[in-house]
Amino acid sequence: MLTVGPVEWNEAARDAAKTLRDNFQSVVVMGVSMGGALAIQLAATSPQLIDGLVTINAPIFMGNSSFASEIVASSADPYLEGWNVPSFFGEPVEEISYPKRYKKSGADLYSMCGLARELLPLVTSPMLVVQSILDPVVPKASADEILARSGAPSKEVLWLEQSYHVSQLDLDRDRIIAAALTFLAAHDL
Repeated sequence: MLTVGPVEWNEAARDAAKTLRDNFQSVVVMGVSMGGALAIQLAATSPQLIDGLVTINAPIFMGNSSFASEIVASSADPYLEGWNVPSFFGEPVEEISYPKRYKKSGADLYSMCGLARELLPLVTSPMLVVQSILDPVVPKASADEILARSGAPSKEVLWLEQSYHVSQLDLDRDRIIAAALTFLAAHDL
């Protein structure tokens, strides 16, 4: 991921959405964490490709000045020291992207947050926002702001109480699946 960033991720997401649109009647994008910020950007900039949007613990801001400071701090080490493995309510699951993070990926995360936040008013597809209330990575207020700023004509929220940031791997995973399926059915997607 050191050679690509938000511009390339948006291009790849748009290309994938075009392929889906060419082959399926409905296209619903679901994004987890930074993927949720990417999904917001895609829905805002390519509304003709997206019929529905689901975000899970999506950041549009981080609210973490020590994390931001570590990203730009002068250091020979390209890795973020404060990056930890995720916490779980239930049995821990190995999450392969967490052991080490480059400072560049942290800076890319902040870029993705800002882009998603600015584009939220342009989202016109129905939206389900899923957020763990005890998420130590993405503040609950991020979901509140997504709901407030989104231009989606229909928006719903699912607050999770039995998971932290990687809720799709924790005790709330079945609630996420059930809520997403209910959301899809309610919007004929």
